[in-house]
Amino acid sequence: MGESVHNNPKISVIVPVYKVEQYLDRCVKSILGQSFKDFELILVDDGSPDKSGEMCDEWAKKDNRIIVIHKQNGGLSDARNCGIAKCSAQYVTFIDSDDYVREDFLSYLYDMAVKNNSDISMCQFINIHGEDFERLTEENDIIEFPSYQDCCIRFCQDAQYCVAVCKLYRMDLLLKYPFPVGRMHEDAATVGKLLYEAEKISVGTKKLYGYYQNPQSITHTYSKKRFEDQLWAVTENALFFEGKNEKLIARHSWNLLGSILFNLSDYKELNKDVFTHYYHQYKKHCRIDSMAIKLSIKVHAPFAYYILKKIKRVVHG
Repeated sequence: MGESVHNNPKISVIVPVYKVEQYLDRCVKSILGQSFKDFELILVDDGSPDKSGEMCDEWAKKDNRIIVIHKQNGGLSDARNCGIAKCSAQYVTFIDSDDYVREDFLSYLYDMAVKNNSDISMCQFINIHGEDFERLTEENDIIEFPSYQDCCIRFCQDAQYCVAVCKLYRMDLLLKYPFPVGRMHEDAATVGKLLYEAEKISVGTKKLYGYYQNPQSITHTYSKKRFEDQLWAVTENALFFEGKNEKLIARHSWNLLGSILFNLSDYKELNKDVFTHYYHQYKKHCRIDSMAIKLSIKVHAPFAYYILKKIKRVVHG
């Protein structure tokens, strides 16, 4: 530790921190242990009520590459945006504070970005349920260079593409689309736009990011807001791509909205007005016959069909 820091590090690593005292040390150790040393680590304490903020300060005493920001709680998007405002590097990456990375994570992403002059480079993540770093190894290391259309379509289909983590971004690209404050599923509402705006994207198949499946995290806890924000984020992307006249990508986004809407058996608390709003958005933009939609829903999503029957203006729409 105690690496020297200068005014222009090559990479800024942003870690939003909230109620992760059990996992924070593991995350920070994996970052400070990188083979690539020329980075700054920005720990954004998002008003954490536990000891996480104090732990950030202790880490900053040990390594002068670490910058700590303490702020009132504003959510993940606000913490990321706050970190971006503090960055001094040309490239930026995000790591969630209950996740961890292999020692070649930064070098792998940076080498791809510089070698190929890419606005975004990405590796793959692997779901982790414990402490096993060995599971992050990956034999195949083929690098793909898909078109932005290919990436955006995959974004609609593959979680590896739609998360903000396991990617390295040019700083100027991130400034175009701040993360939406107050929303959940902020990745889904932002990353597709960044992929679209990137002139070149490098995709590697190495699995270097450990995506910890924390049962206490927001991702694994159902809430009505989380589900409604998911519908919002998918619709936001579909409208964005339509506005760019990217009809094929938009169609994939609308199809994703439909698949979410029509798989509602576990979401009995969903506000019916919200369902109605997004149902009409889907029907309007997909131009699908109402009877065909309702027949499919009746077979595959009985609870969603029950909602439709209760809302006459949808049934007769």
